[in-house]
Amino acid sequence: MPVRARPLPADDSSDALTPRERDILRLLGDGLANHDIAATLGLSDHTVKFHLRSIFSKLGAHSRTEAVSVAVRRGCCCCSGDLAKTR
Repeated sequence: MPVRARPLPADDSSDALTPRERDILRLLGDGLANHDIAATLGLSDHTVKFHLRSIFSKLGAHSRTEAVSVAVRRGCCCCSGDLAKTR
C-alpha cells in the first residue's frame, strides 16, 4: 500500500522561519547532530532543541527528516554544505 504524503501546511507569513532557524535547518539537512549544530553556531544544545521544536511547529513536521523535506519543497532552505559559504 503506497504511503501518502501529508499536505503541506499553509505557508503563513507569521510562521516564517527566522534566519537562525534557517541556519539550523541547513545544518540539519547536512546531517549534523544537535551537538554539532550547537558547536558550529556557538549555541547550547538546549537552544538548538528549542529552535528545532519551533521549526517542527512552523513546518508541521514530526521529525528531522520531514522538516528538511518540507523546507526544501517550500524553498525555505537548501542543504548545500558549509554554513560559512552562504554568508
